[in-house]
Amino acid sequence: MRKIFYVIIKNARLEGVIELFSGEEIGSGQIAPSDLDRVFHFDSSNERDHDLIMNLSELASYDVFSLRIELRKLDIEVDECEHLQLSSQKVENLNKYMRVFTRPLIATIYGGKKAVKGDFKDIVGLFIDPSLPEAQKNLAELATALDIDVRGIPKFLEDYGDAYLSLAYYQSCLDENLPIIHDFLKSVAEIQKDPNFKSNPSIMGALNVVEVKLKGAVSDVENVLEIFRARTLNMWYDINAESYRKIKELMTGYHTDIGKALCAITVKMSAWKEKFPRKDNSGTYRRADFIMSEIRHGIDSIQPLNYSDI
Repeated sequence: MRKIFYVIIKNARLEGVIELFSGEEIGSGQIAPSDLDRVFHFDSSNERDHDLIMNLSELASYDVFSLRIELRKLDIEVDECEHLQLSSQKVENLNKYMRVFTRPLIATIYGGKKAVKGDFKDIVGLFIDPSLPEAQKNLAELATALDIDVRGIPKFLEDYGDAYLSLAYYQSCLDENLPIIHDFLKSVAEIQKDPNFKSNPSIMGALNVVEVKLKGAVSDVENVLEIFRARTLNMWYDINAESYRKIKELMTGYHTDIGKALCAITVKMSAWKEKFPRKDNSGTYRRADFIMSEIRHGIDSIQPLNYSDI
């Protein structure tokens, strides 16, 4: 029996919709969650599915870290769900971002005497049976500071890796979008200078809103990630169970906010790149029209991140 899968996505207007089909030649076939009853049959046997789809469509982001938090709020078990884990390839690609969080860890135990290449599992292996007497001593001191048995260090390290994997993931998402953002803002500046649009307050106002919202979202995400990097370095100077617990809770608490901002950035920039895959391949009229018809819609949902409590 052939199975048909539909997905919930954020479209270019940041609306949660059900995508029925997608392809280069056919585009994307989408329906609003409010129109589900027109396409599918619901009765007592599957009405919970209807309610679940409606709830999911209202989520701000569908990245795995935000989803774990939001699905738990809907009483959905997520801990063992393989689809809510980053792929092994993605984790491998994040190694360069993880190093900023593993360096202070290695320095604490090995005093800068170890240079490690590979993924986080390789780093965990260093602490299971360290060969240097100094490392064994430091490891015991770390276990005491964390109020755990030294045999519990590998479990702590796995927890540490999982916690910081989210920050590495978010940083990579931002970095992947930055070249497109640069191209997009360059186009906005060209349209703003075009005499055909300078006298149109509607277009100029929309361009200003889009520019401010996008730059603000990028700046907020950069600031939050940088603060967490700095807090992590400070934590390792005098690490203890309480300081680690607090920073981990803070990071988890910001997952949905960071995810929401990055989702908006990614969706908007992906739509822009798909429409204009090559630089300067269209005039200002086409680009201005797309900004007004797609990029502008939903941009107001991007709210500043409040990170004063980090």
